[in-house]
Order: sequence, then C-alpha cells, then structure tokens
Amino acid sequence: PCPDHRHVLVRAWSGSIRALLDTGFDDAFGGANSADEMSCYFVEHLRHLLAAGRMPPLLTGLAGLVDALGLTAAGRNIAFLAFAGHETTVHLIGNMLFHLAHQPAQWAALRADRRLAASAVAETLRLESPVQKICRWPLEPVIIGGQEIEKNRLMVLLVGAANRDPAQFADASRFDLGRAGRQNLAFGRGAHVCIGRALAEMEGVAVLEAALTHWRTIEPVAARWMDNSSIRGLDALALRLTA
Repeated sequence: PCPDHRHVLVRAWSGSIRALLDTGFDDAFGGANSADEMSCYFVEHLRHLLAAGRMPPLLTGLAGLVDALGLTAAGRNIAFLAFAGHETTVHLIGNMLFHLAHQPAQWAALRADRRLAASAVAETLRLESPVQKICRWPLEPVIIGGQEIEKNRLMVLLVGAANRDPAQFADASRFDLGRAGRQNLAFGRGAHVCIGRALAEMEGVAVLEAALTHWRTIEPVAARWMDNSSIRGLDALALRLTA
C-alpha cells in the first residue's frame, strides 16, 4: 500500500487486535485474524526491504534479527512491537490530556514548571494504565497471598487494579502530579518489564511539552471511553484549546 495509507492499516489492525485480546482470546490461535494479517504484512515488507538492499538507517539491526530468528519470526516480532508500541502510547497521550483538561490547576502547574511533565506521564500510567491486565503461566508451583497456584496454570494479573490499590497509593483515584512513593506497574516488573518503557515515557513527555508550548489552556468538551477490559483508553476525545 501507499506509505500515506499505512497508518490507516495499523489503526484498523490495532482496533481488531484490541477487541481480540478482550473478548476473543480463545480465537487468537485458531485461524486467520487481524494479528495474522498484520504479521503477514510486516513479514512481506521486511522481505522486500532485504531483497532491495535498502534498509532504512534506523532499522539496520533488522538484518541481524532475521539471521537470528528467521524472516517469519522476525516479521511477526516487528508486527507485535508495532501494535504494542502504537496502541499503548496512543492511549497514554489521550488519557493524559483528558485528565489535564479536567484539572486546570495541574495544567497551570505544568506550565509553570515543565519538569513536572515526567510526573504527569507517570501519574497517567498509574491511574489509567493502557494495559489493564496481563497473563502469566508459572513454571513452578507458587504461593501468592496464601493461595497455591499450580505449575502452568493461567494467571490473569489485573495491572489496572494494582495501580489503584489504596494500600499502596493514597487517594488512589485522584490524578496528582505531586504524588510520590511507589512506582506504578503499567510496564510490568522484573524480567518481563516492557522493553518499550523508556520510549513510551519519552514520547509522552515530548507530546506534553509540545502541547504546553502551543496551548495556554485546554478544556474538556466531550469524551467516550472504550468498552474494553484489556486496554484502557478513549474512543473519542474533544478538547477546546486556547493558544
């Protein structure tokens, strides 16, 4: 497809995969779906780039990835990263602007001190975690909170709930730029922490700093949250902006 239309494809695929994660997880491994379509696109695109010998400078490491994993596995990994990085960052930015539009005092504080931008990103990730739940399969039996979990038993971890735990975060339902203390779990923790964490935080700060430069005030007009238990974000957000 024309490069100008690729973002349309990514948005369509992302929306379908998002729905699949929420209500059709059992179907994700049972035949053709949007995840397969997106993977096939990136596999073929990668094949074309390698055959043409014109890998973009930022993607020079892909040749090594293909050597290590094979073309199909490399392309599928790129598709996953494209979905995960795009979908979560879109909702991080939308969720952040939603809360700042409803909190004029916090927006004013940001304009007075741009160093708070990183705090705004962190608080958004805590309060409105783009990824609300993740799955884990323990390799060995484990006891959590007095409950024994069998080996290879599917566990669904509710990240969004953990980030609003009143035992860990005072007044947990409030958006607070001055919040200090425990780190949020939006990117996971430990060996499986999200590899895109630093990039997502950097993107959120960059967008917010640009917004602070261009807009003196932002006010809410209308918003519609997605009906999805896996991804937390907005289907639509309308703001009134004053330069």
